[in-house]
Amino acid sequence: MVDTVSGQAHTFPFTPLHISFSPDNSYVLAYRADDPNGSVVVYSTKTWTEVRRGTQPGALSMGGTTVAYVDQYGGTPYIRLRDVATGASAGAAVKVPSGEFDNALTWDRAGHLDLLTVVGKTPSGDIIYRWRRADDGMRILDTFAIDGFHSVPPAGSVMK
Repeated sequence: MVDTVSGQAHTFPFTPLHISFSPDNSYVLAYRADDPNGSVVVYSTKTWTEVRRGTQPGALSMGGTTVAYVDQYGGTPYIRLRDVATGASAGAAVKVPSGEFDNALTWDRAGHLDLLTVVGKTPSGDIIYRWRRADDGMRILDTFAIDGFHSVPPAGSVMK
């Protein structure tokens, strides 16, 4: 990984399967591909030292203490929040709207959690996406379509 400000290269002591930066880029969560227990490590990007460990990959919050992820267990997807270090719940679960398929989950610098979903296709085959503010009652922020030729639906989606 290369710091685009300093140009300095940093390597992980393992191969990360998934990485997630905090909104201010002060922390990076790396999911270990080589760990059968599925551990994650959070590093400070200022010192590149480990600051905490956990087991749940996902979108990393400001401060690098909370991870948000979509839990598909049981067939009904919910956004869940976990304390990275303890694994304890860090807030109430939020249901992903029926008929929408999670595509991306991200925190902004103001601490809001947003969800991008796929909601369907237009008659011409364009993919319809919806941005939602997950921490504000799943309020719709935007709905838009992208040419289906240049878009790939999420794995497991029925939007094929």
